[in-house]
Amino acid sequence: MSEYKLYYATNRKHKGSRWQPEGYGKKFSDDGMENLRFGVLTVNADDKTVQKYLNAPLKDCGAGDGEKLAAYLAECAENAKIVAYEESIKADIAEQAQANTKLGSKAMFADLMQDMQNSSDVLIYIHGFNVTWNDAVGSALALQLMLRNAPTRDESQKLQVVLFSWPSDGLALPWVSYKSDRSEAAGSGAAVGRGFLKLRDFLADLRDKAKKGGTQLCGQDIHLLCHSMGNFLLQSALARIADFTPGNSLPRIFEHVFLCAPDVDDNALEPGQPLEKIDQIARSVSLYHNRQDTAMV
Repeated sequence: MSEYKLYYATNRKHKGSRWQPEGYGKKFSDDGMENLRFGVLTVNADDKTVQKYLNAPLKDCGAGDGEKLAAYLAECAENAKIVAYEESIKADIAEQAQANTKLGSKAMFADLMQDMQNSSDVLIYIHGFNVTWNDAVGSALALQLMLRNAPTRDESQKLQVVLFSWPSDGLALPWVSYKSDRSEAAGSGAAVGRGFLKLRDFLADLRDKAKKGGTQLCGQDIHLLCHSMGNFLLQSALARIADFTPGNSLPRIFEHVFLCAPDVDDNALEPGQPLEKIDQIARSVSLYHNRQDTAMV
């Protein structure tokens, strides 16, 4: 058995203890849909099973069965050890106006910074429609392992995935759960934007300290991957970032943004549309879709 680590942020309602939860459910946090909990979890999985799926031959697609690996790791996530970063903050007062605040976001960013200083990029992953908490953990860990096992990878370059999980229904009832998830995705987008603003401020502070000689930048990159309805969240996130950014340009936070099977309008990237300024937050943007994806028609 091996232990696999995954960082996460979520606006789901915790199950059990707030700081050491058993998991997260399909409803928003009791503190509101924009409330974010940051944490890290570990999952124990059988080495032989993981390697079997990582090296499974796929016709015309090389090796690696990510779907089966994700399903297996989702089962393992039932017994995950989850630790949320503790916070001490008053919800009715702006963070900047409070003294001696303790923010979970800063604690997680600091831990991620330590990983990045050891030659690790970070990939933030936002899942789509019809995904339970355990499914989200399984797919994020599978993505992390598949990318680390890619045949074209740079052996000296590491990768750490950060999961953002929102309260997707986890049900496959046509239209009913889809409409529910669509509404929850719109609300969760503001939470994602809030998280990106926290990341923007953390990076800006690091750059200021580096200019003054107080710290050394690691030179690693942060990327973003949104799948399916996760791209709908991204639309709302960009609007939230724009609301809290002076001027007409958005801050560049990411090196690459990957829009995978985006569940958005086909003109979303056009001028005046929600994803118009996506190129401003990243050095490059890639869009992936399957012509045979009839669910998107």
